[in-house]
Amino acid sequence: MKNPKQIDVVDKIHNFQKKVLSMIPPIKEIEHDVRMMNFKIKPLMGTVTNLDFSNSEFVLTLWRLGKLDEFFRKELRGMNNKQKNVFFRMVNDLRWNLQNELRRINISEQNPKKDPLAFEIEIVKDANFKVN
Repeated sequence: MKNPKQIDVVDKIHNFQKKVLSMIPPIKEIEHDVRMMNFKIKPLMGTVTNLDFSNSEFVLTLWRLGKLDEFFRKELRGMNNKQKNVFFRMVNDLRWNLQNELRRINISEQNPKKDPLAFEIEIVKDANFKVN
């Protein structure tokens, strides 16, 4: 019989999606959270000076990725190997979907039909950031 205190990994993921990803706070709070998540955006190809990094869809998706990372780091502790395998796969699927969402968002200020802007960026979360 299952221990009533032990929450299933699938339930944890479902609760996270229900309570965090679907309950969107005001955009100002999201923007603040994204700044505190300490993402670094590095251009790999093309000019990024004309990109709109304040695009609300972009910021929201970045926020969701950051929340997923926080959830992953918090919940991973205390899981056995079987739970970890399931947890890794489910979180990886969520991460993949959010990354694909980021790819579809148009952050170019130029009209993509008129003159498409080719660029590539890398987004990294700096986990070594310390606040004094």
